[in-house]
Amino acid sequence: MVGLLLNVIVIVFIVGILYLLLKTVLLQTGAKSNEQVERKLDRIIALLEQQSK
Repeated sequence: MVGLLLNVIVIVFIVGILYLLLKTVLLQTGAKSNEQVERKLDRIIALLEQQSK
């Protein structure tokens, strides 16, 4: 049970870091489809959180 909780925390942590990295890269490149990419990332994060529950 504790191991599962730790896995969830680690996954969320890693996804959060990747999300921030992608966001900064997109902001630097000034991508026009920034909002679309953000929506897709939000959807992916939501799916990961659902699966980890």
